[in-house]
Amino acid sequence: MKKIFLFSIFLLLVGCSTNPPSSFNEEQNATNDNEQTQSRLLGDMPLPPGSLIKKDSLILGSGAAWTGRLSIGSSSTPMQSYVFFRDEFPKQSWTLVSSVTSKKSVLVFLKNDRSVTIEIEDASFGFKGEKAAILLTVAPKPSK
Repeated sequence: MKKIFLFSIFLLLVGCSTNPPSSFNEEQNATNDNEQTQSRLLGDMPLPPGSLIKKDSLILGSGAAWTGRLSIGSSSTPMQSYVFFRDEFPKQSWTLVSSVTSKKSVLVFLKNDRSVTIEIEDASFGFKGEKAAILLTVAPKPSK
């Protein structure tokens, strides 16, 4: 009887250690799906880790040609989000033309015939752990 009990405990431990919980697999798949969707929709516009595109976004087109307004909730702080955009957009060949850091920070980037204005503000009273509310407005570059 003792051997059966020990063997059962052994099987239980081995089974738990080799199979991750299904919720982990589902979360990982959801994260991968979100990243793929984000890449197809936004093309060369990276978003901070832990970002969630909100329902009130308006995306017209996809990839490197989309225009519209993207509303994002981020688990990064407003300053972390600001630094992310300031550092990551130039890596995708976007040129920073203007930036203001304040209660509501704003960055403006240009690339080819498009401009993007990024507004970042505190959302610590938001839901689901959001710390920053971010709006990206993408439009054709203004003509001279």
